[in-house]
Amino acid sequence: MRPERRRAASTGLANLLEFSALRLERPACSGAYARPALLDESREVSATIPKLVGDEKQSRRFFVSGLVQGVGFRLFAQREAEKLRIGGYARNLLDGRVEVLAIGSSAQLDEMKNALERGPRFSSVSGVREEAAHHDPRYEKGFVIEPDV
Repeated sequence: MRPERRRAASTGLANLLEFSALRLERPACSGAYARPALLDESREVSATIPKLVGDEKQSRRFFVSGLVQGVGFRLFAQREAEKLRIGGYARNLLDGRVEVLAIGSSAQLDEMKNALERGPRFSSVSGVREEAAHHDPRYEKGFVIEPDV
């Protein structure tokens, strides 16, 4: 496996962009008057770009309501976040909701919202309210369960 493919595969990046480029072949003879390669002598080369240029990290806060406390919802949120490779936290609120701060790409955050709407096995989610959040670098590297508020 080529080094750039091995690196991309080892990081487990879900959003890989494949593209093809044409590379002209060098002439077979090595004389001073070797003719330049023609386009029909070219071959296709593939390269992998591990991150899209416009794929910046965003922060969103989700407030999950319903039967979401005492059913393992925060642990469920943590496991989903780890699968999606996003940072943030989950914590219980005094009013019975669960607050989830998530930091990742737009696509990752959409997947996280879908998971929160589904919830763990014994939960019953009645709604997920979403709002933009200030970026907190403390939670960028991983997802934690915070103490209740």
